[in-house]
Amino acid sequence: MVPPVKQRPFYPRGNALTETMPFTDRDGVLWLVYIEGVQPDPQRRRWGQAPLPGRRLRFDSATESRTSTHVPAGSPYLTEERLQGLLDHTHPVPVAGPQSRAAGTIALLPATSESGAPTKQPGGAALEASRRLWRWAWDRVPRVLDRLKQFVSAVLDARQLLEGALRSGPPRARR
Repeated sequence: MVPPVKQRPFYPRGNALTETMPFTDRDGVLWLVYIEGVQPDPQRRRWGQAPLPGRRLRFDSATESRTSTHVPAGSPYLTEERLQGLLDHTHPVPVAGPQSRAAGTIALLPATSESGAPTKQPGGAALEASRRLWRWAWDRVPRVLDRLKQFVSAVLDARQLLEGALRSGPPRARR
């Protein structure tokens, strides 16, 4: 008798908006099914509207991930037949290329300061990020102040024109 193969537990790889639902397909592969939140399209965003995340149905196995933009009601808590049909019509998630491996490597390196020396504090990376953000914003302050001056000047000019028109009153008729 051959003992059953024990699979290692795995976790969702995406941004799970729902609880995961375990599902075994017809080939015996274990999948985690959940609804994943995806970034909204910035070009479709309108001024003053809050961007809502998109949603897609995601299937994660130990070796691959697949997604479907079709998210039926009740997902991911559907029958096995329905989940199998959805899995058959999914698209594979692109495998991470060399760029994302490099990003993962950088994230594992110790945080460094401007001099390149490792930081001693656990929050050193956050402190360094806040410094970079502050420098980025400080470089843009003169442009923002110039635009603010232009705006205030235009408002004051319009106010003076309006006050002048109100003082003179409507044109008087000649006798």
